[in-house]
Amino acid sequence: MALLPKISFSLENKCDKVDICEETGVYASGNVGGWGAPNITMANAVTAKVYVYNSAGTSLLQTFTIKDGTTDLFPASLLSPFQAFDGAAWNQTDGIFKIIYTVIDAVPTTYNNDEQYCLFTCNLQNCMEVLIGKMVTECDAEKLDEYKQILDQLEVLLYGIKTAFACKNFTRAETLLTNAATICTTFSGCDCGCDCSC
Repeated sequence: MALLPKISFSLENKCDKVDICEETGVYASGNVGGWGAPNITMANAVTAKVYVYNSAGTSLLQTFTIKDGTTDLFPASLLSPFQAFDGAAWNQTDGIFKIIYTVIDAVPTTYNNDEQYCLFTCNLQNCMEVLIGKMVTECDAEKLDEYKQILDQLEVLLYGIKTAFACKNFTRAETLLTNAATICTTFSGCDCGCDCSC
């Protein structure tokens, strides 16, 4: 068994930064794709990069370099998992992303992770939180009912997005994401609470 690189992604709550954890692990009987003999070690890696593509894998959106000629984020000792990036800039909207983690040694032999997709709905979830905040301070019954209807729509869309993603129906999930984003950018309401008129 050759090296099988593994990586994880998570978005921070403001949706503009990403945490990336290298999770390949150390070679063991239960992890035969891990770092170390008989596989290559981290020191043997010439380059290690994480590529973020659109869901179809046809458009490269961002690259995160763990190791190349000038950068080396691998720990000095064989330690895995480890956090490669903490709060790296993320400039993508909500969506489905194909993640390719590629390690190349001096031979050169290329090692890639198993097929991996990430669904990010951070902006949608933040939109829903803002809407809940508006509901807490809203005194007008009609406005409150309007917000509740919008929130209900967004909750159904979010459930549909997650279900479509789990079934690998990316086209459907992305259509629902677009619909949800449209709702989030078009709903309006009073931001001033109960003590002023809007």
